[in-house]
Amino acid sequence: MATTADDADEIDNWTGRRVRELRKLHGLSAKELAARAGVTQAYVSRLETGKLSPTVATLTRLLHGMGESMERLFGAAESADPVVRRDQRRVVRSHGVDDELITAPSAQRLRVLETTVAVGADSGRESYEHYGDEECIVVIKGSLRVWLEDTSYDLGPGDSITFSCGRSHRWANTGSVVTKALWIVTPVGPSEMRSAQPGTAKA
Repeated sequence: MATTADDADEIDNWTGRRVRELRKLHGLSAKELAARAGVTQAYVSRLETGKLSPTVATLTRLLHGMGESMERLFGAAESADPVVRRDQRRVVRSHGVDDELITAPSAQRLRVLETTVAVGADSGRESYEHYGDEECIVVIKGSLRVWLEDTSYDLGPGDSITFSCGRSHRWANTGSVVTKALWIVTPVGPSEMRSAQPGTAKA
């Protein structure tokens, strides 16, 4: 889904507001969340007020610090409707990366994102892990370089890579055109998340 500059500002503001809502829901101060996520209190404050856009890795650390998942960040309203219309997709923006949730809110064990990665954009300089079971990335347009631990893989249109969500990874659009990809994840359930130790993802 293409966005204008005004749309982008609204998306950034929405992401920050959603992080603030989740933080307050857990009864955490900005200082406490910052300590759990390994960032500064000023960073959390700037994010929540829409003054910066986080990397995917840092956003993941913040969610882990609250024991939350990406599904909760999207905050899609509960609905039994199995159809998600294109103009109804929820978007999360993180530092040159637009994630659109295309799975219905009723989905329990599957998450599919259509992701747009700007030229030069990446998940962050260091690897990260996140809640979930398995993850598959399918490149639709452009190219994507994916690192699993110390090994890198260059993917082009039609290529895919599958790995455990708990495996250290990072990725970047090192090409000259915008990349479009599908992220397919089998997420863990709430009970599994509660038993996991939050805040273990790398920035």
